[in-house]
Amino acid sequence: MVVIQYIRFKKQLPEKVFESYMNLLPEKDRQNIRRFLRWQDREAALYGRLLLASGINKYFKDSNLTLHNIYLNEWGRPFFKDSEIDFNISHTDGCVVCIITNEGRVGIDIELIRAIDTEGFQKYMDALQWQEIAGDSSCTSFYKYWTMKESLIKAEGRGLSIPLSDVKIDTKGAAKLYGHRWHLTEVSIDRRYMCHAATDFSIEDGIQILEVFFP
Repeated sequence: MVVIQYIRFKKQLPEKVFESYMNLLPEKDRQNIRRFLRWQDREAALYGRLLLASGINKYFKDSNLTLHNIYLNEWGRPFFKDSEIDFNISHTDGCVVCIITNEGRVGIDIELIRAIDTEGFQKYMDALQWQEIAGDSSCTSFYKYWTMKESLIKAEGRGLSIPLSDVKIDTKGAAKLYGHRWHLTEVSIDRRYMCHAATDFSIEDGIQILEVFFP
């Protein structure tokens, strides 16, 4: 099973509501969230944890799967200890996504499509990708390849210690990194965003994608 839950938000939560949600989290999560200076970043981090908790509770019944049992590997990637469940969280302006599975490794990346000077990113793309990006004034092609690469890097688990240029994407929605094959899936949430999920397994039964509204 592969589940993606997401939430879109525009306005800052009332302080009492924010604090009531914060009280649902472990102390270490509350401390990390309060370090963010912008309310948008604080609430994105909060929603990420809430999405993970609600997804686990609804789709993956396991008493060991709680926010208190999340650890970080040496590169800072979060994981559940002694569990087959894997997850990943990403956020951009106004949207947070969380992917959860019991089938293998997963990663996800979402970006708001907006104008950007792409010149500095040429070194991360191959020649054909860059040709497509250079001919696309909407920047959609840039965000397509960027979220593909980022989602795979996040799934692999070593983060930015791996150069994005080492991710080799083919024309069939797959990629290779150091000889290992990964599957890439575009996630349709909102036409304002580009989002991709990476898995180290073929998704046979599709992905459940659900928008969540917290009371």
